Amino acid sequence: MDSTALVNKHKNKVINIFVIIIALIISSNIYQRQNSAISSMRNKKEYEAKKNKEIENINKLEKKISLYKNSLIRKDPGLIMASINSYAGEAEVNIVSIKPDSEQSHQNYSKLPFDLVISAKSYHAVGKFISKLESSEDFFIIESVSLKIESSGKQLTANIRISNLYFTN
Repeated sequence: MDSTALVNKHKNKVINIFVIIIALIISSNIYQRQNSAISSMRNKKEYEAKKNKEIENINKLEKKISLYKNSLIRKDPGLIMASINSYAGEAEVNIVSIKPDSEQSHQNYSKLPFDLVISAKSYHAVGKFISKLESSEDFFIIESVSLKIESSGKQLTANIRISNLYFTN
């Protein structure tokens, strides 16, 4: 009778302890799920922030490409030859002949080649002329250069093939 009385006396405390343990287990599971959800949200937030940064970089690059496309438009061959003449004057070389060649179209761009024959007093003048062409706003590519020293030794002749590139799209 003594053990039965003891069980009856502490029966409510045992049930309360059992209910508290179950409540702790349930709250622990809820806490872990919420913690997992918060961690997942943080990862998604970081991923989206990285994605937004990359999209921002892409937009900046697209703006730069657009600026380049706008500056690399097709120009009249006469204007291009006038630019070449002004660069020659700045570099102190004489253009003996300038001959535009036929336009060559590619997938995204076209090129308009020119064959030049120039005379200069030194290699430095030819180099200065080529440098001016390469740093021009008109996009020139030097395809070939052939140099000859005249028999007098005071004059240099250069055959230069250049191409003006521009976007076609």
